[in-house]
Amino acid sequence: LFGFPYLNIGKKFSIMPKNMLFFSKNCNFCPPVKLELDKHKIPYEKIDVDTRSGHKLAEKYGVEFTPTVVQCEKRTCKIKEIDEIVKK
Repeated sequence: LFGFPYLNIGKKFSIMPKNMLFFSKNCNFCPPVKLELDKHKIPYEKIDVDTRSGHKLAEKYGVEFTPTVVQCEKRTCKIKEIDEIVKK
């Protein structure tokens, strides 16, 4: 409806986050990625692919599995490896 930089998440709208962590409740690899992002104080929005709105966002950004991190800069969003986001 509003286009970039807003996400339509259910009935609420939010400003586009810099990082989105796509996860599933049954994903065994998701908690370690979340812990790594938290450890390095990297802000992100969790997107549950098991919800209708999360599934739509996953399709929009080409997310095929969890966990996946999508990083947005300016008007471009790309799937990134955790090592690309977390500069050790």
